[in-house]
Amino acid sequence: MPDMLEPSSVEALWYQAVESVKGAPAVKSALATLTQPAQPLRVLAIGKAASSMLQGVIDAGWRIERALVLTKYAHSLAALNQPHIEQFESAHPVPDENSLRAGQKAQQFVADSRDSALLVLVSGGGSALVEVLPASMTLTELSPKTQALLAEGADIGQINQYRRQISEIKGGKLLSHAPCAWLYSLMISDVEGDDPNTIASGIGVCSHQHIIASNQIARQCIAAQTPVVVNQESLYGDVVAVAKTLAATIKSGPSGLYVFGGEPTVQLPSNPGEGGRNQALAVQLALELAVEDVFGLVAGTDGSDGPTGSAGGWFGLTPVDVPAATQALVAANAGQYLRQTQQLFVSGPTGTNVMDLALIVKR
Repeated sequence: MPDMLEPSSVEALWYQAVESVKGAPAVKSALATLTQPAQPLRVLAIGKAASSMLQGVIDAGWRIERALVLTKYAHSLAALNQPHIEQFESAHPVPDENSLRAGQKAQQFVADSRDSALLVLVSGGGSALVEVLPASMTLTELSPKTQALLAEGADIGQINQYRRQISEIKGGKLLSHAPCAWLYSLMISDVEGDDPNTIASGIGVCSHQHIIASNQIARQCIAAQTPVVVNQESLYGDVVAVAKTLAATIKSGPSGLYVFGGEPTVQLPSNPGEGGRNQALAVQLALELAVEDVFGLVAGTDGSDGPTGSAGGWFGLTPVDVPAATQALVAANAGQYLRQTQQLFVSGPTGTNVMDLALIVKR
């Protein structure tokens, strides 16, 4: 088997794909097509890739008067700890009190942009990280609803639709009356179809907006490095159904590398264990392809899979323990199973978020 189809090379391909959609280079490339406006520049960066995206503005040589970064815990960059830059962290995927504080900060930052140029940088995760609720709703009401949607296996579109309905800043509301003299949004897409109204629940929607990175770009990067049998954005729906569809495609196809993108969902029991959608999909694929000479990596491009510190997991590196794997899925405890079989995949925060990638090799 060629070296490019060994696990180490598959992991390298995953990292190359993520590198191709990282916030800093994507923003720098996008700004190369624009001329910095004459007005003082304020930058509002929201999402799990917010710090990386702001770094791209700096790398592009644009002069920043003031910047506000609203991101996930442990996702700030030390290099951005400067007097004119504020980095503020909050919770994801379930909002917390800091999410509400972040929402207030975002509103004030936009309100203070009169006669300035306002560049808005948006990436996935912004829906939970930044929020302003109507006076009739409290966080104690919002959080259980978010947890319930996640447990029911709602996809990101359904979750963000709900958030747009109840939020005071989503769906274009934040920027609709921005008093700035110049306004532009750059977005990294983490949603099916790359719809700006769905990315972070439409918090960055305005009259001038541009998608600068997506799952398609990440998959194209892999295909440019090595031949692939299949390159599809089809990881949508419940992980059980997704695994069966992928397994059928691989079983009936030739040997080689199969690349899939998207973001599946997983239904959770009342007391879930450790894991996320990618870890669950990896274990489900291990069961579906147990008798095949197949291995693969399933991981979130942001480096975090659900409420865990892992990006996802491998399957096929060790023989599957069918009873243990089955029980792990029932208990939503795929992470523990993968840890015990030494197949957890940990990348750390990546500086981007274009949903998930599955790289599967059939020998």
